[in-house]
Amino acid sequence: MFPIYIIIFQKGIFRQGSDWVGFEHFATFMQSPMFWRLIKNTLSLSVYSLIAGFPLPILLALSLNYIKNARFKDRADDNVCAAFYIGYGAGRYAQCIFLTSAWEYLISF
Repeated sequence: MFPIYIIIFQKGIFRQGSDWVGFEHFATFMQSPMFWRLIKNTLSLSVYSLIAGFPLPILLALSLNYIKNARFKDRADDNVCAAFYIGYGAGRYAQCIFLTSAWEYLISF
């Protein structure tokens, strides 16, 4: 809900003298010549992520299940899980750092 307040006020909600602009920014964006291109890109990226994000993990799990060598199977499984957890953890830490910095910036006014 907070980003909506930022969009509909000119200078931000926590600053003094913020002017109400309503849907002016939305109207400007929708009248932009880049609007339909951006919508098309957004939808195509969503479709591509569904295509890659749904069957590939299933195929990976099935291929790991069919490995006969137990030692290689454990190493491969550890590598796949480690890559996931490192990526997930790095994203979470970056998000926390960004949100803390943003709140500190907003409250300092």
